[in-house]
Amino acid sequence: MIAAKLSTASRWIAGRPAYPTRDIHTAMPCTASTARDFPTRPRPQLSPTDLCLGGGEFTEDIYSLKREVLEFRAAQDPLVPVLEEIVKGQVELCTVAREHFRDVLDHLLRVDAQVDEHNELLTSALSAHLALVSREHSTAAMQQNADMRKMVIAVIIVHRLLRKSGWL
Repeated sequence: MIAAKLSTASRWIAGRPAYPTRDIHTAMPCTASTARDFPTRPRPQLSPTDLCLGGGEFTEDIYSLKREVLEFRAAQDPLVPVLEEIVKGQVELCTVAREHFRDVLDHLLRVDAQVDEHNELLTSALSAHLALVSREHSTAAMQQNADMRKMVIAVIIVHRLLRKSGWL
């Protein structure tokens, strides 16, 4: 079953993959360069109120990134068991290239760990952002309650004065 899927997924020429093996190794340098460039990107200096006031965009960005992580996870997860069976020698079609697939599996497991880290980081960022938004909303609600109390007191005072003066 796996051999059938593999034979349709990849094209073999004389026991070797039809694509150059160096293409497989471009995934790790790509993720490494992204991780290396990440700290050098300009970071906006935002206060918690800026994050809360512009919270919709920030929340949408986090959800968008989480969606991308989940899409990547959905594409990568089926590959792990297939590559493990190839490396274990359960697929006879790939006995020649077993070392190559062991290397690919190693890279895939490293990328899998990085995806887990990114997913956890995004989850933490989202929960921290939602806590800030919640705090900002509760602060605004408390201010509204205080304002309403002041208005009620003013109405009561004006009402009593008007009753005593005979206007009511």
